[in-house]
Amino acid sequence: MNIFFATCMLLSVFNSDDWIELSKIHVTKHSPTQEHRVLWMNTYSQELYPVAENYPFPGDWSEEDRWMERYGWCGKPYPDNEWITVSVADRLPPSAKSIYLTGLLIISSGTTPEHPNMTIKFRRKGEIEECKYTHQTHFCTFPGATRSTLSLWVPINEEGEFEFKWTRSTFGKWPTNCAYGIALYLNAWGE
Repeated sequence: MNIFFATCMLLSVFNSDDWIELSKIHVTKHSPTQEHRVLWMNTYSQELYPVAENYPFPGDWSEEDRWMERYGWCGKPYPDNEWITVSVADRLPPSAKSIYLTGLLIISSGTTPEHPNMTIKFRRKGEIEECKYTHQTHFCTFPGATRSTLSLWVPINEEGEFEFKWTRSTFGKWPTNCAYGIALYLNAWGE
C-alpha cells in the first residue's frame, strides 16, 4: 500500500513538459579554465575601463578588457535587480539546449561596516515567470570578503541565450562600500 501511495504521489508531481531531454553532454577537454568565460562582473573595476590600465592591484587584466569589449560590457556594470540577457551563440552550435556554468559569487568589504548579501537567479531567455534565486553569498563580520562557488545547468533558447538577475543588499562604491562580483565559466553543454 505504501509503495502504491508513493508512486501516485510521484506521478502527480512529475510533468514531462518541465524538462529538456539531452541526448549528448559535451565537457571541455581541458581543466575548467577562464578561457570559457560567460559572465564577468565587478561593480568596482568595470567602471574603471580599461581595467588593465586603471585597476589598482597588480596583475594582467587585459583578458577582462578584451572580454568586455567583445560582449559590450566595457565601462558598465551589470545593473542589479534587472533581467540581463547573455548569449553563448558564438561558442556553441545551434543544437545546444543547455549549458553548465561554474564559478564564483564575490563580495569584498569596503571601509564602511556593512553586512552585504548577494543573490543570483537564472532562466531561459523568453521565459516571463519570475523565479527564486538559486545561489547566494554573504558575510556577517567586518571587515570581510566572501567567494562562494556556484554551479548549475541553465536552459538556453534557440538563439543560444539565457537571462540572469542578481541582487545586493548594500550600495555605494568601493573602497567606501562593498564591491560585488560574478565570475562564471562554461564547462559543459548539452544537446
